[in-house]
Amino acid sequence: MTTIINGKTYYRTAEVCRLVGISRNTLFNLAEKSVFRDTERRDFHGWRLFTGEEIDALKACVNRVDIIKRDVTSGTVPPPSSDNQRVPTPDW
Repeated sequence: MTTIINGKTYYRTAEVCRLVGISRNTLFNLAEKSVFRDTERRDFHGWRLFTGEEIDALKACVNRVDIIKRDVTSGTVPPPSSDNQRVPTPDW
C-alpha cells in the first residue's frame, strides 16, 4: 500500500518487496549494506518508507548481471583487468 505524505508517494516494505521481487530479509540486508543512501524514512507507526527512485535503483541492483571470465585451463578466476571488471554499484 502506498502512502502519500506532503504530496510525495512512499512505499512500505511489503510493497517494495512485491514490486522488486525480493524477500523482506533481502531488502533489509541490502539496506544494512548501504545500498540505499544514508537516509531512512519512517511513518508514524515506525514502518520504513521508500521512494519510487529508491525502488528503481533497487531493481537495477537486483537485476544486475556480473560477467566473470574464467580461465578454462585451470578453472580459476583471473584477477580483474580492464576487460574483466565487475560492474560498479550505482551511487544512490
